Amino acid sequence: SSGGITGIVPSGQAFRRAVASGVATRDMYGPGATTDGLIDLWFNDGTHASVHGSYLSALTLFGSLTGLDPASLGVANFDAEYGTLGITAAEALLLQRVASEQWAAAVPEPGTWALMLAGVLFCGGAACRRR
Repeated sequence: SSGGITGIVPSGQAFRRAVASGVATRDMYGPGATTDGLIDLWFNDGTHASVHGSYLSALTLFGSLTGLDPASLGVANFDAEYGTLGITAAEALLLQRVASEQWAAAVPEPGTWALMLAGVLFCGGAACRRR
């Protein structure tokens, strides 16, 4: 039994995607990490998400729960409403793009469903033959 778990939100994968795509700093302790112009997703303790990391995680959660593209949120009035958090509209757009790419990657392609159905039917047929 899965214990009621129906899916996993790919927040960790979104963090990795942000680093791999050059949006976020790979090593917060590395030389030049504070001046590289990249977003820092980790809090100063190195184990918890920063405000930016929390926003990316929330965007990933939004996409997973609603089925809506995180990039659809946009940044209209972002500075006025959320600027006090220390996230600029430009950073918000970058993080929305990363979350959107991760959200799109997590949506199974129709071919994936067809292959899965074929596998289930094959296994069912094999089980019937054994009886």
